[in-house]
Parts: sequence; structure tokens; C-alpha cells
Amino acid sequence: MKGDKLEKEIEKILKKIDKSGFKSYLVGGYVRDYLLGIKNVDIDIATNALPKDLIKIFPNAKIDNKYGSLKFSTNHFSYDITTFREEFYAKDKLEINI
Repeated sequence: MKGDKLEKEIEKILKKIDKSGFKSYLVGGYVRDYLLGIKNVDIDIATNALPKDLIKIFPNAKIDNKYGSLKFSTNHFSYDITTFREEFYAKDKLEINI
């Protein structure tokens, strides 16, 4: 899988965030599956960019207000880009602090 066109697409997305002045990291199941040699099309990215910043970078994306993340798909992958956050449960309800 290493070095193929699909990975270049992911790298392009990460660089686009970085060139806009933010940090971004590939996280989640894709990383695990990549290391195991398993194909995965769900890409999770963590960043210090806020959703309002991300929508400027990816104007065709949709904001998921429940989690404060941005979602979009290409021909190859489904992306979920989420601002660094802290999650905790209070009274059986998920609370998110960005």
C-alpha cells in the first residue's frame, strides 16, 4: 500500500490543513489497519483547526455539530476531521470540550 496514489490523496489533505497554519495528524482505525495491511477507506484526522477554520479549507464539506467535526468524501475515502478535544461523560451524556 505504501506510496500508492490513494496515500498521496491523504497526504494532500493533511498538507492542505498544515499549509493553512494548523497541525494535523492521521489517527484512528486507518492507522491501525494500514500497519496490519488491511484496506480501510475511513480516514480520521485530528487537528487544532476549529470547524469554522476547516470549512474555509474544505468548503464543500459538512459540519457535524454533534462532534464538532467536518465530514466529506472523495472517490476513494471518507474523511472525518475533528478538532483536538476532551471528551467526558456527565450524567450519561457525552460532553465535548474543544
